[in-house]
Amino acid sequence: MSDAPADEGRILISKAANHLIDRAEYGLSELRIVPLAPSVEPAMRAVGMAGKEGLGGRLTITTRALVFRTHAANRVRGTLEVPIGEIAGARDVSRGISRRLEVTLTSGHRLLFVVWGGARIIAAIDEARAGAGRSDGARG
Repeated sequence: MSDAPADEGRILISKAANHLIDRAEYGLSELRIVPLAPSVEPAMRAVGMAGKEGLGGRLTITTRALVFRTHAANRVRGTLEVPIGEIAGARDVSRGISRRLEVTLTSGHRLLFVVWGGARIIAAIDEARAGAGRSDGARG
């Protein structure tokens, strides 16, 4: 994640979301609110989130990029920006009441978000991808 601003294009949709990251990839230990508190890992495992941490922030889809900006209360802060051309697809992977959206990149890497309104976000990604496929002269 970086803090660098970019020319992100016209906003198609923007929603509060959590980006689920693998703690090990970021060198993070298990988060405990109180140092001697019992582990929350068994509960996280039960809901399919073992080893994960949710970064709160805002997920925005523009005509040029998927942008996720964390808020200041996270241990990992910054901006994740993925150009629309690097998105291979998106799908709803919700489990139970947890609304989840998986975005697959052309590299094969997958990004996972907890966010309501996944169908609208997928539609916005599809719209941006379709627009990116047109030549610059065809854009309106």
